[in-house]
Amino acid sequence: MRKLKNRIKLDLLKIYQKHNPSISTNLNKNIKIFSELMGQKLHFPLRFFKGLKVGDIACGTGDLAFIAAKNGAFVDGYDFNKFSIEYANKTSKIMKLNKAKFYNKEFFEVKKKYDFIICTAALHHLPNPIKGLNHLKKLVKPKGFLLLSFGVSSSNLQHNLMKLIVRSWGKTEEKIKFAANHLFKNHIDRCVKFGFRSRASVINDQFLNKQHDYLNLKQVFSSLEKEFTLYSLWPTIFLPRADSGNNDTLKNLKNYLFFSEFLWSSKTINDHIRIKKNIPKNGKKNFYKLVNFFNNKRNQDLIEVLAKLKKDNLKNNFIKDTDLSFGLNRHKDNFFKELTKIFFYFKKKPSINNARKFLNKNKYVFKGTNGLGINYFLFQKR
Repeated sequence: MRKLKNRIKLDLLKIYQKHNPSISTNLNKNIKIFSELMGQKLHFPLRFFKGLKVGDIACGTGDLAFIAAKNGAFVDGYDFNKFSIEYANKTSKIMKLNKAKFYNKEFFEVKKKYDFIICTAALHHLPNPIKGLNHLKKLVKPKGFLLLSFGVSSSNLQHNLMKLIVRSWGKTEEKIKFAANHLFKNHIDRCVKFGFRSRASVINDQFLNKQHDYLNLKQVFSSLEKEFTLYSLWPTIFLPRADSGNNDTLKNLKNYLFFSEFLWSSKTINDHIRIKKNIPKNGKKNFYKLVNFFNNKRNQDLIEVLAKLKKDNLKNNFIKDTDLSFGLNRHKDNFFKELTKIFFYFKKKPSINNARKFLNKNKYVFKGTNGLGINYFLFQKR
C-alpha cells in the first residue's frame, strides 16, 4: 500500500512539474473569476477575510491565496511541488502581498490550525481522498471555515469515461495524448478557454494523469456533518424549493443530493442556454401580466376583478410551451440511451478513426459541458 501511495505521488509530481495545471494563462482574469465565486456564488464577502489566518493546502501557484491576502488575510500556502511554491512566492512579491507566504510541504505534514482552510482541486488526486478530508477538518479552528473544491464521482461520469476510452488503443503517453486530441478536442478546447490553462497541462492533468478518485458526496457529508454546517455550495442543490424560510427543507441534505448529482452527471448544456430554450418570451410575459393584474386590488372582490380580466383579453395559456423541467426529462432519457450505445460500441474494439466518427454523431454524451467537473463547498465549523 505504501509503495502504491509513493507511486501515485511520484507520478503526479512528474506530470505537474512538466506541465503545471496551476499556472494560469491569465492570472488577472482567474483572480477576478474566483473572487466572484467567493463573494457572489458562495456568499462569502471578501472583506470577511480581513485579519483571518488562512491556510491554503495543496495551493498550487496560489491564486486563491492571493485573493485572501489581497483582502487582508494572513496566508500560508503549502504544496508538494517546489516549482509551484517558487512560482507563488515570486508572484506574491510582484503583487506586493506581504501577508502571503508559501512553503514546500506535503499534504499530511501540515499541522497548524487556521481560521479558514482552502483546499481546491486536490482531494481527488490523493490515494485516499476521505483520509485527506479528515485531515483537513482537524486544521480548522472552532467557528472557522473550510473551502473545498473537488470532483464528485457522479459529476465526473463523462470525464471518467473519457479517460477509459483514450486508453483503448494503448496506454503509453504518446498514444493517450494522440487519442485525447483525436477524440475529445472540443472538451480540451473548452478547458483551455474557461480554465485559463495551457493545452498541454489540460491533457496531462485530465487524460494522462492516472489518479482521479472522485469523491462520493454521502461519504463527504458523513465525515463532516457532526462538526460542520454547510454554509454554501456551487452549483447549488437542484431542487424546486419554494417553502417558507421557517421550514428547513434541506435539514437532511443527503436526501436531496440525488437530484443534483443526476443533473451534474448528465450535464451537457450551459445554464443560460437551457433557460433561454425552455422559457419562451410570450410565456414569461403572460405570466407576469397575470400576477401583476391580481396584485393590490384594494377593496375589490374577485367577480369585479375577473370582469376586468375578460376585457383585458387574457387567455388561460399563461405559461404555454414553458418547460418547468428545463427539458431534463427528455434529456435524461436520450442521454442514457446514448450512453448504453457507447458501451456496446466500444466492446467491439473499433479503430480510432471509426470511434471519432461514432462519437461525433452523439447528441448528448461528450457534448457541451461534458458533465460538471468540479464542485465547490464552503463549510463552517460549529
